Amino acid sequence: MRLLAGRDRVFRDLRDRGIGVGIHYPPNHLQPAFATWRRPLPRTELLARQVMSLPFHPALTGGDIGRVVALLKNSLRRAPARYPSAASWLSAWATTAAHRWPRPRWRGTTTGAGSPANT
Repeated sequence: MRLLAGRDRVFRDLRDRGIGVGIHYPPNHLQPAFATWRRPLPRTELLARQVMSLPFHPALTGGDIGRVVALLKNSLRRAPARYPSAASWLSAWATTAAHRWPRPRWRGTTTGAGSPANT
């Protein structure tokens, strides 16, 4: 989920209410293993400060999803958080989260030519 502003506040708010949100995928170019190739990537760094992960696993029930959605909506209403087209991603997340994984947007294998791993 991407929040243009207020991500850390929404993150803390959901965590305080027992929702297992996370901040994953720090930019690779900032990791110690990539220090040799470090260079400024301001867009990547900006996006890394705006993204957080919502719970998404096969054990989520419809009730779990409803609770996450309700608490997230509540948190977004309470303070200055800005987000791109929240209705569309929230609806998509709620309908795909319960026991269904989203289909990849590419064709072929995950390691073949043209897959995200090779682009």
